[in-house]
Amino acid sequence: MRNRNIIYICFVLGLFFFLSINVNADTCSSDEIAFLKKKAETVTYQTNYIGEVDFDSDYQTYEIYFENLGDDFSVVNYDNNLIFKTDRSKERLESGNYNFFVYSNKCGERLKGLEINLLKFNEFSSSSFCDEYSSLNLDYCDEWYQGKISNSEVQKVIESSSSKEENWFDNLYEYYYVIFPAIVVVILSIIFFVRKKIKSSKLD
Repeated sequence: MRNRNIIYICFVLGLFFFLSINVNADTCSSDEIAFLKKKAETVTYQTNYIGEVDFDSDYQTYEIYFENLGDDFSVVNYDNNLIFKTDRSKERLESGNYNFFVYSNKCGERLKGLEINLLKFNEFSSSSFCDEYSSLNLDYCDEWYQGKISNSEVQKVIESSSSKEENWFDNLYEYYYVIFPAIVVVILSIIFFVRKKIKSSKLD
């Protein structure tokens, strides 16, 4: 824990030095900062989902990089001690919520904040259960469902589905005495019609 605090302090000091080295009060006027803030809106990010790296972890891995930094901007994430100084400079992060900040290299001014949510892929969506009950469009069978999936919820779906199947058979059995005679009448009518047709053909 102590070592981590030392690393964090060193990172903050290094960041302060990096962002302050080119500061020139004469050139960082309010108009210039306003211009840089507008230009910083073009800074975007891209993520590539990598997936499970540590199967004992509840997290998954993404690759992230920023675009349109040029020589003007750097992107910082304090929680993970990351600085992106060049376009498409890639780092890996676990799934979760992150706050990034765009700084001016020239003025050392914070220009823009970016909140990035790296979703965890729902491994349960690939289960045989979700294949079997795909017609139900269950929320927790969605590939990017972020909630917790309990065994009790799964069991409820199974019981509910089983109950519907039983009701269908019960309803079919309930109308058995109506359906069966109707089927017999239809079959006999067809036989009678065919025989009559055959006799008629012979007479002709």
